[in-house]
Amino acid sequence: MFFYKTRRKFFKEIVEYYDYHKILFQTSKINPGDKVIYIDISGIAINRYLYNFLKFFQINNYTVYLPKNKNIIAQLCRDKGEFKYASWLLKERFVKFDGPSNSKQILKISKEQLSNDYFSSFFINKLEKETYHVPMSEFPGLYYKYDWREEFSIEMKRKRSVFMIGNMNRKYYNNIAEEKVFNILSRRAIADFIFLQKYYIKINSMIELERYIQCEIDEKVILIDTFINFTISGEKLKIILKGFDFYLATPGIIIPQSHNMIEAMSVGNIPILHKTYANLFRPILQNNINCLTYETLEEMNDIINKIFDLPDEKILNLRKNVSEYYIKNLTPEAVVNKIENNNFTKIFLQAEGISLNYLKKQRFLINHGAGI
Repeated sequence: MFFYKTRRKFFKEIVEYYDYHKILFQTSKINPGDKVIYIDISGIAINRYLYNFLKFFQINNYTVYLPKNKNIIAQLCRDKGEFKYASWLLKERFVKFDGPSNSKQILKISKEQLSNDYFSSFFINKLEKETYHVPMSEFPGLYYKYDWREEFSIEMKRKRSVFMIGNMNRKYYNNIAEEKVFNILSRRAIADFIFLQKYYIKINSMIELERYIQCEIDEKVILIDTFINFTISGEKLKIILKGFDFYLATPGIIIPQSHNMIEAMSVGNIPILHKTYANLFRPILQNNINCLTYETLEEMNDIINKIFDLPDEKILNLRKNVSEYYIKNLTPEAVVNKIENNNFTKIFLQAEGISLNYLKKQRFLINHGAGI
């Protein structure tokens, strides 16, 4: 057993040594453009949110430099789990390693500026003016494989219906309510309630969904459980979303934020969401201005019943405000612009479980009199 472990460790070191020098050689061939940023990610989780963050700079014509660090490169070479998304950075060939030439105009984000302690400043520390929470973004595959921009008209006629698509596996999607870190209803509880209402209509296939969008039936709620029903490709997702006025934005497994809400807002869907969820946006989403919020299932039910009778003018005004919020705060351009024009002391990146553990630790220390 000892020799097996030793041999395995030795083999791993050889592979990492080879990958390290191969990546350094390949990325050395990348010619940096006029816009350059150096980001020290050595203390940050390598996951989908990091990929999106760095991708946003590439979308805005930056060449991204990362630390010349063996451990970072080794993690970027992995292609499973959360590492899969970050590995796309190497496949797309827009990151280089080590420091850029001093002759370049350089934007820098230090290790000290970046943090995965995403939630503590919402609930414990108040550092609003000097800090920036990088907002939840769309699913990484939409930035990587597809044209994430989808044109639409504010005035376009849509279904006066509510839509939502996502995994609703009961094994996981009650967790956020059971953990009681956030005061929020779980996706599963919301779905179970909706399934019992008269306005719910079951859709079993993509063909049925497309037929519904084209038919005269309206004023329904459609929930697509990707765990047991079907999925929608990234290529078609926003085309489908554009068919609806409203999107039921439900929480993720352990944190309120989920990428599906950002995708919906990108095409003008008006989000219906829990007040806790709305309050985690910066700026906060405002009820009856750019969203509709509730705190209980009964309030959610009341909102859904009332939206079917909303005047067209009110719908258009809400959609306009949602679109303006998305453009100003949630696009890659908006995120990069915020960082270009502000000297933030902290930039918080989402890291799901890691971010949640930071908050739990802070609360534990406070509850036990240890301070922060």
